Amino acid sequence: ILQMVDLTDSYSRCGYETLRLAAECNHFELLKCLFDKDLLTELWALRIAAEQGYLKALQWLIKERRLSAQTELGTGRTALLSAAEHGKLSCVQWLLEEGGSSIQERDRYHRNA
Repeated sequence: ILQMVDLTDSYSRCGYETLRLAAECNHFELLKCLFDKDLLTELWALRIAAEQGYLKALQWLIKERRLSAQTELGTGRTALLSAAEHGKLSCVQWLLEEGGSSIQERDRYHRNA
């Protein structure tokens, strides 16, 4: 699968598709390999997991990779705000109950979940 990834641009369509497939299949060893080879950033993975509703990937990133759910993801939003904006209720619920997010979080435009 790593041969499918465009080595010059981790944000390419191939990079996104590889992330999507790994997240959908809960293939965390592949995600770890992508991070270790600098083919994918953890913050981008966190953003995509929240936006697409990949709950198990989101949980893995926060629990195992120790990413902060409150980190601004380059979009002005946190994982909670991204999940809420895209209607990913299971991710929103988990982030509030166990992921360390707060209902008080706001983006750079002062919008909340």
